Amino acid sequence: MKPLDVFNSNWFNVSNPKIKDYRVIENLILGNGKVANVAIYCGDVCIAYGNYYDDLIYPENENSRSYFHGNHGFMGCGTSSRFWFYFNDDVVILNDHGYNYPFDELMKNYSDFFERITA
Repeated sequence: MKPLDVFNSNWFNVSNPKIKDYRVIENLILGNGKVANVAIYCGDVCIAYGNYYDDLIYPENENSRSYFHGNHGFMGCGTSSRFWFYFNDDVVILNDHGYNYPFDELMKNYSDFFERITA
């Protein structure tokens, strides 16, 4: 299954009337030429973008500051978004750049993820 299909199969099960105001696109090309598997837009504004990983485990090692400090192409990519995320069938790990020191947040499900990025 393609990453977009995995995402959409969960995204469209979110029962919130506000979801109609958001659209999901596939393969957003970032400013540095890397690709995010999915991006979420409200109007013309990119709210969040993320990548699919089969094996997605929330980092519990206290020496690991963030899941997002790896080689994913998001850091310094030149594409604006408040949120980065990784996802699979069961889990969404979110990083909010509205904080001075962004940290990873494990979402319980896609409904929580939607509520968090649209709050």
